[in-house]
Amino acid sequence: MTDPTTGTQDAAPDSYPQELSAFAGALRDLRIACGNPSLREVEKAAPSSRPLSASAVSEALAGKRLPRLDFLIALVQTLVALDQDGRHPSREDPQVKQWRARWEKLERSRVNARLKSPPRPRQRPDAPDPPSASPASPPVPLPTDAVPGHGAITPGSQHVSFTPTITPGSRPVSFTVTPQRVSFTPTITALQKDRDELAHRVAVLETAAKSAEARIEALVSALYTRLPPEGLPLTGHTGVVFSVAFSPNGRLLATAGHDDRVRLWDSATGQLHGQPLTSHTTTVFSVAFSPDGRLLATAGQDGMVRLWSPATRQLHGRPLAGHSGPVLSVAFSSNGRLLASTGDDSTIRLWNPTTGQAHGEPLTGHTDIVRSVAFSPNGRLLASTGDDSTIRLWNPTTGQAHGEPLTGHAKRVVPVAFSPDGRLLATGDGDGIVRLWPHPPAG
Repeated sequence: MTDPTTGTQDAAPDSYPQELSAFAGALRDLRIACGNPSLREVEKAAPSSRPLSASAVSEALAGKRLPRLDFLIALVQTLVALDQDGRHPSREDPQVKQWRARWEKLERSRVNARLKSPPRPRQRPDAPDPPSASPASPPVPLPTDAVPGHGAITPGSQHVSFTPTITPGSRPVSFTVTPQRVSFTPTITALQKDRDELAHRVAVLETAAKSAEARIEALVSALYTRLPPEGLPLTGHTGVVFSVAFSPNGRLLATAGHDDRVRLWDSATGQLHGQPLTSHTTTVFSVAFSPDGRLLATAGQDGMVRLWSPATRQLHGRPLAGHSGPVLSVAFSSNGRLLASTGDDSTIRLWNPTTGQAHGEPLTGHTDIVRSVAFSPNGRLLASTGDDSTIRLWNPTTGQAHGEPLTGHAKRVVPVAFSPDGRLLATGDGDGIVRLWPHPPAG
């Protein structure tokens, strides 16, 4: 049954409370991750097509009952919009689709819980409550002055029986009085029929959802197949472009180059996303998004590392100053708690992107320009490459070198990358040689 004031559905009997509690906890975590807006802020930012009252949002976050799907989608869209640039993500946004899938799974659990619960007897609304029966309650004697005989009323029974005394010449008389209360218990066949009908409806809904997703995927594929074979040109830079990077959700593309500008693009349309980011005073060599997409790091020839908010296109704190020459590369750790930068001064520096403070002392060991840097997937190793033709591994927590330098390249080494499982390290040099280094220790 739906509550018209909150857009929520009655909870099923106690068969899935833990799942509902975990679902509500995940919603609270999403709210915190999106800046922990107040209930009133959520209410004001909700889309006009699906208003969200503060009380209804509070119920959903508390896990009192499972909200309707359209309510949940509107809530997720609103929280994400508050955290980003005020734009509500579409219903086909990966994060929204993930929440819809979680809701569908929980809804099936709720329906199954209701079907498995024991049926409650139905009775007339005006029927009085049944008397409390006890096995030890004695029968109540019937009055015997009206009809000779004997009888009794047993508390809790549905009948009153009476057997009269038979005397010579009299006719036996017996009768039964049935109380007004009528109870009804559904049969097993009726319950099975209801269950089959509900299962059929769930199957129809699941099929429709899969069909809709398939159509959406086809539309997306058609969009990409319409891109020209030579690629869609994004024009705006006036010089060499040195670095490109997608945001974690794939919606934004950051580019940087010789014109000392950083540009953000809408990857779906190829249109510029706001004005260029202008703070570097000369060439920008590297761009990198944080894992959660909330920060964008840029590094340039001016020796500065800058942090930006992609949502507002504003600087995040002060520039990170420390290198004594151009900064050539930046990279975030997988948990986003560390930012590494490399430069012409032959050092690697680690930063806390939240505070902007340096994390320990500079990492020294390279004897020439340090070209590139990369964290292992688990964040336990940091790899750096340079013009001294070596690859060095570091412990980013302690700042100490991890083992001996990897040698084998004859020219300067520029690109470096870990495999997704961290078991391989790939590097490339000025001679056109790519080398794979198996099983970096602790990688």
